[in-house]
Amino acid sequence: MALNVTLVRHAETRLNLERVLQGSIDEPLSESGTIQARRLGFQFQQKDEKFSQVFSSELSRAIATTQWICCQARYPPNQIHLDSRLRERCYGMSEGAPIASFKENAAKFGYGNGIHYLYTPPGGESYAQLTDRVVDFFRYLCALADADEGKESPENILVVSHGSLITALMRYLHNEPKLLLEDFDPEIGLVTPGNTGVTRFSISPHTDEGNSKRLLRFTTINNLEHLNI
Repeated sequence: MALNVTLVRHAETRLNLERVLQGSIDEPLSESGTIQARRLGFQFQQKDEKFSQVFSSELSRAIATTQWICCQARYPPNQIHLDSRLRERCYGMSEGAPIASFKENAAKFGYGNGIHYLYTPPGGESYAQLTDRVVDFFRYLCALADADEGKESPENILVVSHGSLITALMRYLHNEPKLLLEDFDPEIGLVTPGNTGVTRFSISPHTDEGNSKRLLRFTTINNLEHLNI
């Protein structure tokens, strides 16, 4: 039985609105961000979503988003798993500066033309380190999927994290030759999701038959329809 994953970017903060690079800055949700999170939780409630496990980044903007979702979707907030692997990338000395400035600095070091994310600012976490973190978490989800094989009903997992981390995961999934992605649109999936953007996919248990690939089926990518409620 496949494992169902609902992946959500945290709701809006003041720094998101001001186009400032947050990284590890522990910025709370803005008023509009709280509304976004509540609307997403309300949508889950209306669709009678039942989550068997919930994971969140340790940063307050992700925790608050998760708590609002769980409150609306009737999941016990005290059972949320905080996971350091889901934290936003640390941008070192670039944190608190405009995103445009970060891209300008990246270009000066040869990381222009859409590859600014490969630039590591002084004191920051490298893109490779970020990818290692999120891949480790993804492999944990794969282990859950394998453990679920043979069960009558699949587990439904909610994961709330950050824009850079979610995009790094999508790039890894898209480029990993041992995975088979069904209904994945890279023009949408490889773009940083909007605040409370929802991506859903299932992870099938791995089989050892020949050179079989693990199957991931996507049902929605970076969806924001709940903001129209």
